[in-house]
Amino acid sequence: MRGTENGSDYGLVQLRDLPDMAMTGGSSKTMEARFADDVLGCEQGGVSLQSIKPGMRVPFAHRHTHDEEVYVVVAGSGRAIVEGQLALTTGSYVAGPVCRTASAESSS
Repeated sequence: MRGTENGSDYGLVQLRDLPDMAMTGGSSKTMEARFADDVLGCEQGGVSLQSIKPGMRVPFAHRHTHDEEVYVVVAGSGRAIVEGQLALTTGSYVAGPVCRTASAESSS
């Protein structure tokens, strides 16, 4: 949490310890979603950990009107659907400009 470690402006959060908002949103059969924006005190950006269960896809596509998005595949493989399909493996990095519709699915 910002400002709690030696008066620092830096924050430290264990993403897996945050609440799974997919449960709250009714998407827990397909994914987990943990958001650190508020707890870190983010003002212009955000960070989340989203895990898509094997063989499942995010239950909705979405777009942002003001925010760019960046996805990093921490483990597994799958595909992103952003103006076509992109194959993803561990270590893949996908950056998307504002106003692009995006979705993803997991194959492992």
